[in-house]
Amino acid sequence: MKNIKHNFNREQAMAGPDWFRNSLKRNPDISLRKSEATSVNRVSAFNKREVSNFFANLEQIQNKYHFGPDRMYNVNETGCSTTPKEVSKRLAPKGIKQFGSICSWERGKNITVMCAVNATGSFVPPLFIFPKE
Repeated sequence: MKNIKHNFNREQAMAGPDWFRNSLKRNPDISLRKSEATSVNRVSAFNKREVSNFFANLEQIQNKYHFGPDRMYNVNETGCSTTPKEVSKRLAPKGIKQFGSICSWERGKNITVMCAVNATGSFVPPLFIFPKE
């Protein structure tokens, strides 16, 4: 060890109280953010073997059909909830126990939105998939 002075708590094995705040100041490209939930299926399917298989299949199809950049689309989908996850704070009279907000649909309803674009900048208009009522 180089006997460099530090504020780390040896008993709790933690940095001093100012370390985190000062570290963020020294590294403005890093920020504290909420993590996004990722399903186990998605995580387990995204590994070196599966990605290698995808590109091997893509290469085989490309060699067979010779698609140009205007014929290959990147498609992405996302789910939009009909109920807000976070509700903003509002002023309300004291003593009211329940203070809700009106939402457009039942809890748990998702609308799927799909978008597709190619390397030449062409795109397919967004596709909205609504749940069966």
